[in-house]
Amino acid sequence: MAFLAKSLMTPDALGRSPTVQKSLEILRAAARRFLDERKDPTEGHMATEFCHQCNARDPAVIIRALVQRDNRVLRLGGDDVVPGPAFSEQPQTELYDKQEEDEAPGAGKVGRVPVPDGISSRIHNLYLLNLDLDGQLGKFLNPAAGEAP
Repeated sequence: MAFLAKSLMTPDALGRSPTVQKSLEILRAAARRFLDERKDPTEGHMATEFCHQCNARDPAVIIRALVQRDNRVLRLGGDDVVPGPAFSEQPQTELYDKQEEDEAPGAGKVGRVPVPDGISSRIHNLYLLNLDLDGQLGKFLNPAAGEAP
């Protein structure tokens, strides 16, 4: 994802990436499971509409829909996916209170978070929250011997 902070990409180009294609197939499968249940509790069946968008055959259509839905971290600029307002011009290291960072458990691992330079610290925190929710934060903060720091 680092390329998005520095250059523009089109949904078509992103959709050709094998990594993106794999992620979109996982998304499509989850959307199909939800649609097959036919139990949408949301007002106006918003979840069903979202799942129909995620179930499109064309990867570029899904990417456009997801980017338009987000419009904070990423947004559409014409036909290009461009950084949204969550990107910052400040280097990532300046976004953190150094004293707080130095005292935090696993503070030395901050540079290992794979986010683009200049992105909002909220994305850094979201990455760590995701690891925590997946039960992987401890492993990330304290890798076993022989793993990359």
